[in-house]
Amino acid sequence: EAKDAATPPPPPPSTVFAYPVVDAQNNTLAPFTLDTADPNALHPADAVFDYAIGLGLPPHLRWELSEAVCERLAGRCGARRRAVVGTVPISDLGLTFELLDGDEAADGAYQFTKHNKLPPDFPSKLRGVLCSKASFPHVTCTRDRALFMRARLPKDPDSDPDPDSANGSTDEYLEEEVFVYEDEEVADKVADVGSRHGMDNVWADELTEKLCMANSAAVTCTRYRRVEFETGPITDETGASMGMLQLMEGEEGADAVYRFTKARGLSSAFGEQLLNHLCAQRNDKCTRGPTALLVHQSIRDADSGRDIHEPLQIWDDGNEPADTIQTWCNKHGLSPAMRDLLIRKVCDGDFKPGPLMEPRCSRRAPVLLQFPLSDENNRQLGLFTMLAGEEAADAAFAFGARNGASAGFRSSLMDHLCGRDEALTGQILCTRRRARALNQHSVMSEDGVTPYDEKLDIWDDEEPADAVYQFARRTGMPVRPRQALVFDLCNNQNLGLKCTRPIPAVFVMKILDETGKAYGEGVAVLEGERAADSLYYFIKEAELHQSLKHPGLRRRLFGRLCGAAADAGADLDCSEPEPRILLTSLELTYNGIKTKLRYFQPDVNAPCIPFTPELGISPETEEEHATGCLSDTRRATDFFCKRLSPTPANCLRDIHDGLLLNLKQEESARWIKAGPVGVDYYQMLRVPGDSNNDTVYKGIQQVGAYLHDNFVNESKMVEKAATSFKAGQESLNEARESIAGMNATLDAARQMLRAAAQSLTGARTSFVAAQSMSNSADLSLSATRLVVEGMRGRLLMICNDTIAKRNCTRENVTALSPMAVAAIAAAAERQAAEAAALVTVATDGEGEVAGGDGAMAALEAASAVLSEAEAGDTHDAFLQWKLAQKAKAGGDGAGGRAGAG
Repeated sequence: EAKDAATPPPPPPSTVFAYPVVDAQNNTLAPFTLDTADPNALHPADAVFDYAIGLGLPPHLRWELSEAVCERLAGRCGARRRAVVGTVPISDLGLTFELLDGDEAADGAYQFTKHNKLPPDFPSKLRGVLCSKASFPHVTCTRDRALFMRARLPKDPDSDPDPDSANGSTDEYLEEEVFVYEDEEVADKVADVGSRHGMDNVWADELTEKLCMANSAAVTCTRYRRVEFETGPITDETGASMGMLQLMEGEEGADAVYRFTKARGLSSAFGEQLLNHLCAQRNDKCTRGPTALLVHQSIRDADSGRDIHEPLQIWDDGNEPADTIQTWCNKHGLSPAMRDLLIRKVCDGDFKPGPLMEPRCSRRAPVLLQFPLSDENNRQLGLFTMLAGEEAADAAFAFGARNGASAGFRSSLMDHLCGRDEALTGQILCTRRRARALNQHSVMSEDGVTPYDEKLDIWDDEEPADAVYQFARRTGMPVRPRQALVFDLCNNQNLGLKCTRPIPAVFVMKILDETGKAYGEGVAVLEGERAADSLYYFIKEAELHQSLKHPGLRRRLFGRLCGAAADAGADLDCSEPEPRILLTSLELTYNGIKTKLRYFQPDVNAPCIPFTPELGISPETEEEHATGCLSDTRRATDFFCKRLSPTPANCLRDIHDGLLLNLKQEESARWIKAGPVGVDYYQMLRVPGDSNNDTVYKGIQQVGAYLHDNFVNESKMVEKAATSFKAGQESLNEARESIAGMNATLDAARQMLRAAAQSLTGARTSFVAAQSMSNSADLSLSATRLVVEGMRGRLLMICNDTIAKRNCTRENVTALSPMAVAAIAAAAERQAAEAAALVTVATDGEGEVAGGDGAMAALEAASAVLSEAEAGDTHDAFLQWKLAQKAKAGGDGAGGRAGAG
């Protein structure tokens, strides 16, 4: 132990990575080292670059060394294996361009521009910055155009080109490589290389198409051959420039005109004029008629391996390519399987001689039978057409749907087809009676360009909404385009689909009676509904709910329904075995389809649906603002509106209003006798019709509690109203008494003023008496002020106590009591009249003051007090009068004292 303790610990492992290096002459150089523990160390590729530049290693050696080091240090290198030799920040775009060691500046600039969708002139500007040797001395700048593709071409056109230009021998490949740069056509470069090595046009066509297909992401091929002749500028009927017409090597004039007019959407008449003009210039390019040759292909029979001496030709003559191929195959004794293979290749464009030359295929099977038909009433229905390989049931259904024929007619037609000789030889298929209403229908994705890989099939006895739902579930199609597809298909009269509802069923289970007869379509659990709800109302509508005849039927069927849905992989809500009561339903016909909003009794513990931007709905009701959750009625309405296409304007508002109206009517009808049957007590109790006694008793208790709570609430409201009425009556009586007292107070004030007037009259003979009357008038006016202020305070108290505790103020108190306003106004008018009489008493008939200026001033002050009392500013008027009194108190003589009085 002592020895072990004395032994020093081993040194920590080295964090320096070292890699031996030899040059091209096999001389050993100083090893490349990198401290892997240093977080600030360079990227290994950058470190290798600095190391190689310092030793003067050629580019290929530093690339090999960088690759070897990054193989050992893959975690630090990541995806980058070469050094960054050029970095250009694009500040206004928030981007940074980096060019790696050995990459051409033109190639990097072009790819960066294409990836970030920058302007067309950006690559040249970026290349100009990169190729500045002063800033980026190690950037490769050997050309000004980007290289799109390079490859070695095989001598055999059936072989594939070598994109790496490193495989195969000169016996298999041409020595010369083909390079396609920016703004160059693959066809021209391949034809140039081929002509220098003696290759023909067939070889060039094959290799051009292969290169274009293999490098479609890098190159754009607008043609598959080299241009042999080009016309001058061409204008259409309106004078607009259409460009120039190009003829490829070995191309017929009619084919070139077909390409030109189709690419620009020009009319066939314009094409005929253009062909005549072209043939006048190049008669050697017009060796056949004006019809374009869309397919000219040598064929080898896949069954026998023999080459067919006559090539397959498809012309732009209006005939269906499938029918042309059928005739050609019959002529050369080819099998139906070979015929179907050729149809697929032609319609997929595998045999087209160049872009825009593919035939138009409206169907992919030739016509097998054609004959006229009429219905049971001898109504001419037109020409019946059946295609090769088509099921008799499908052909009969499609013809009947287009012509509105009955189910009996379609059945008779199918029997006739299956009895023909073609059915015995297998040309007519009679493997089923059930028809496909929609067969292998191609559905476009949300971008409107790319179709889904899976095709849509709908059977004649299948609800279209259900079939589309299952298709959308498998392909991931969202709800809105799914519902748009449902309405589009249902409104297509040629399909003849039976659409009874736009809301799909998540799962449908057939229910048979004792004789094996089905009850309608069965239990259809619609999207958004529970299995228990749909099952209960199916049983009720099928009159299977009698508990004595079918005891426990609902519970037994519930287990079968949920088990069958689980086996089928259907996403069915079987969380609650007991059904909810259907409170109401809202029916309407929209965009040609009848639909129904079924609203069930909401769950007390239903999860909250918060208001989010994705929901696209804002809270409206007090409950929604308080809880932050979408109400159950608006949730059901929003779900329903999103199943209508296109969604109606104001759908959520209008449908929700209708739903609330129906719920109000249902609540009223809940307690009323429903026809001769009487009250629906199950609906009243909100319990299913097949409930046991315990469930019914529970429902009675809940409804009793509900009625009791409502009675208590209503009683409280009535009691509150009665109390408020009583208090209002008392307040009214008190207000009347106060107004009466106020009138008495005003009368007393009037008497005081009259006494003051009499005192002023006596003051004519005695200034001493005038002084006494001045004091008396002072007391009278003070009493008046106190009475008026008391009256106003009383009114203010009455206002606050009787009018719902509103904010009553001195300014608005008169506005709150109409009776008080009327009383005060009447009193003010009387007081104004009395004040005028006092003025008359205090003056002589000519307007002079009988008892001196002081008496007249006192009367004017009294009149002002009364006027201010009427306006509601008594206290301010009194203060002004007191100030005037003090101002006159310092006047000289008895006249001044009388004036103050």
